[in-house]
Amino acid sequence: MNGILLKQGYKLKMSKKILITGGCSFSDSHKDLNTWNTFIEDNYDDVYHTGKDGIGNEYISRLITSKLLSVIEDNCQIDVVVLWSGIHRKLYLTNKNEYINTQIMLDESQKQLDLIANPSKNDVDELFESNAGQHQDINGNVIEASQYAYNYFLPSLENSRLEEYYTKFTNDVDDWERTVWTIFNLQQLCVSKNANFYYGYYDSQFAEMCQKTPDHLNWIFYALDYDRCFCPNGMVDWVKENFVSNKGFTVDGYHPSQIAHKHFAKSVIKPFIENS
Repeated sequence: MNGILLKQGYKLKMSKKILITGGCSFSDSHKDLNTWNTFIEDNYDDVYHTGKDGIGNEYISRLITSKLLSVIEDNCQIDVVVLWSGIHRKLYLTNKNEYINTQIMLDESQKQLDLIANPSKNDVDELFESNAGQHQDINGNVIEASQYAYNYFLPSLENSRLEEYYTKFTNDVDDWERTVWTIFNLQQLCVSKNANFYYGYYDSQFAEMCQKTPDHLNWIFYALDYDRCFCPNGMVDWVKENFVSNKGFTVDGYHPSQIAHKHFAKSVIKPFIENS
């Protein structure tokens, strides 16, 4: 029973409810846009949002794991809610900034802004703010450039070294399998720590890959608790089905608008958690 611990024949009410959320830019509120996670905070005593713009699933899992291990208390209910990111995004521990650094991300952000007609100052501030101070430890503290930091890269960045890496050392099936393994590990950690685990995907990429993956690799997929998945086909598809494009998405045409995030939280995630 949600919020109740059975112990020695008595019902002991949980003393505290804790929410931990994670994801990429779809789960990372900025000053001009609140994402879904801010709309499910009601009735929790402590709330921790770990979402970061641009990160992939290995990084998402590490941020949530670190937070979960740091906040566990006796007699508390912990809900972990994740909106998983793209399968091709990579975690990278590095003390070098030759290829993976803040400036690359800022340059890419500027290219995206150049595609938008007459971008406002707020658009620029939002993108630049979200990519600032990337040389960080697991707690988000900016550390010295000489220290190994948690960083990441994306296949969309125009960088010859990254293009070489993706061509030689990645493929869709491998990236999908690694993503499933990442989800499974977080699922099992939550089980071992008596935390409630709920998850969905930011787009339909994961579901599409499930249809293409050879049967002999699906063993790990079948180990996922699919009853805990609130959005198997992705938030983007849900927004397309429930909003006209100019209301459901921001000016980039891909990221959901605040009103879409709010309705997604209220009509999909919150009822799913309450009924689980």
